[in-house]
This record gives sequence, C-alpha cells and structure tokens, in this order.
Amino acid sequence: MKNGDDLLLSIGEFWNICEVSTNAGTHLLSTIITRSTGKSAREFANERLFNPIGMKQIPSYGMKSFGFLYLNRGIWNNNQIISETWIDETTAMNSNKYGYLW
Repeated sequence: MKNGDDLLLSIGEFWNICEVSTNAGTHLLSTIITRSTGKSAREFANERLFNPIGMKQIPSYGMKSFGFLYLNRGIWNNNQIISETWIDETTAMNSNKYGYLW
C-alpha cells in the first residue's frame, strides 16, 4: 500500500460487503440519512414517507399502505411520494439478487 488508494471501494463493492454483515447496510443507510438531513432515519421516514400515506403503524395496515404506494408507482392521493425512478430501481433484480433491502 503506497497511499491508501487500494483501500478505496466503489459504493457497489462496499454495499456487497455490508450485506454479508447482518444489518450493516441498514445501519450505514441510517447514518447517511442522519448526517445528510440532520434528522434520525425514523424522523425522516415519518416526515417524507409514512405520514403522507397515513402509515402510523408497521404491522398489517401500515404495510398494506406501503405496498399500495409501490403498486401505484409512488403516488398517494395524487401526490408523488416516491419517484417512479426509485420504484423501478428498488424493484429491479440486480447483480446481488437482493435489491435495496428487500
């Protein structure tokens, strides 16, 4: 190692390593959200995703609402909550056969 460049990983390589560790990818994502928004991942998700679709609870009804949001290409009550590009990206099969935490 001359200058540490061999320690640099692409995002994809890093993500694949994180998937090997239980929940490491989720913890990394939470940290990124918190540092970039100044809000906890929970606060951010509540504000931008769960509250707009009336999702107050995770079990049954809440998950049905989330599934319905995806089936409607990210639209809830005529509001685009999640971009169609994100819907496509997160539901497409990728090289690791796992997707984006699905």
